[in-house]
Amino acid sequence: MACKPKEHKGDPRAVLPVENKDSIAQEAPKEDDNQKIELKDNQILVKYESATVYAGMTDYFFKTANGKTLKISVSTIMDEPSVKVPDNLLDDDPNLEGPPSAHPKQVGKQFIISFDSKKQPLEIAPAG
Repeated sequence: MACKPKEHKGDPRAVLPVENKDSIAQEAPKEDDNQKIELKDNQILVKYESATVYAGMTDYFFKTANGKTLKISVSTIMDEPSVKVPDNLLDDDPNLEGPPSAHPKQVGKQFIISFDSKKQPLEIAPAG
């Protein structure tokens, strides 16, 4: 049984608020164990965990270096969503039954999430 997404009033392209975004952004690492990744103050480094696709919205889940889960919900009902997301985060296997989930080749890879001045996500991009 799928969970019903939260109601969101206003701009349908808007992203639902990121829970605990202040503490997650402050605790994010500035570099990986093996390679240095330059981050700006409005960016965090995360690892991709999973995705859940609903009618009109996709939830992307990431893990911070401190083990916290970061969920970013992106509306899919507009041509241009408010968060720029790579095309390859969702499984594109034509033989899938049901909605897609996280692309297996992307799970565990590092990504950089950029935030605006209000700490709302703007972009998810591959690290490195």
